[in-house]
Amino acid sequence: LNHAVMSPSGKYVGGFITGLEGENDFTFTAVIIDLESDERVEIGPYPESLMGLEEAEVMTDQGTLYISDYVNGGCVAFELDGTYYRPEAVPGGYGPTVMQSVSADGSVFVGYAEGDPVTGCMYAPVKYVDGVGTALPLPEKSFRDEEWWAGVMVRGMSADGSVVYGTSWENYDYGMAYWDKDGNVDWVGSDLRTVTTVQRPNPLDGTLYDYNIVNGMICWANQTQISPNGKWIAGAYRYEIMEDGNYHIETYPAVFNTETGKTVIIKDYGERVVSHITNDGIVCIANSSYLPDDGFMYDVNT
Repeated sequence: LNHAVMSPSGKYVGGFITGLEGENDFTFTAVIIDLESDERVEIGPYPESLMGLEEAEVMTDQGTLYISDYVNGGCVAFELDGTYYRPEAVPGGYGPTVMQSVSADGSVFVGYAEGDPVTGCMYAPVKYVDGVGTALPLPEKSFRDEEWWAGVMVRGMSADGSVVYGTSWENYDYGMAYWDKDGNVDWVGSDLRTVTTVQRPNPLDGTLYDYNIVNGMICWANQTQISPNGKWIAGAYRYEIMEDGNYHIETYPAVFNTETGKTVIIKDYGERVVSHITNDGIVCIANSSYLPDDGFMYDVNT
């Protein structure tokens, strides 16, 4: 498989195969594998002019596979009976939706719309409950306390879909936002988040300009940063430091308790990130968010 994803319980794996038709034309075949029976369903091949499969995003325990489509935007949903369809966009003029996570029972999906008619942002965080899609609210200001222009992509959620988190994409800040069980939005790690205006030199002519540096929790495109019960959200706490006109960052593993609103920053092991966290607060700390090659387990409680 070119790219694959697993359903919440591990019943199915879904992905796709890329083929070549002629000299320059790609074809795509979606694949769903039942890991209990080894049954393999292949749907396609379809030409690139019809769909351009990019990443396997979500596989449900009910047997539906969602793959993002770089040709038409949004994603394509493939079923075990060999059919496919495109999920309906959130009403109100929102762009096509890219699904990112599904609840254990398959009733709740989260992701992002490619286009927000309300804010004018490039992306809108969205949530589907029993097939009905709605847009989630944004924090009042961006991660740097500026006006929004790019927006937030929802990445993951608790197993029941009640607690949701996502990442901002303003100037590639990767700030982590979350929505609690009542739908209220805030920044992950808001108890320790600080914003300070400094002056940075323009690399072209050396003139100084105002720039907001932020100490706060960040996350990249990871979909595994929340515990199944929604109590913990994990990632990295990034310090942005300006000293004598020189800018640099330091990034440490961090976890946020959604019930108490408290953040724990782990500095004992140097600059690393947290990639997963359990209901009991056991975290997987890795040396990188992308292709890590070492890591260890850490108990936040002790």
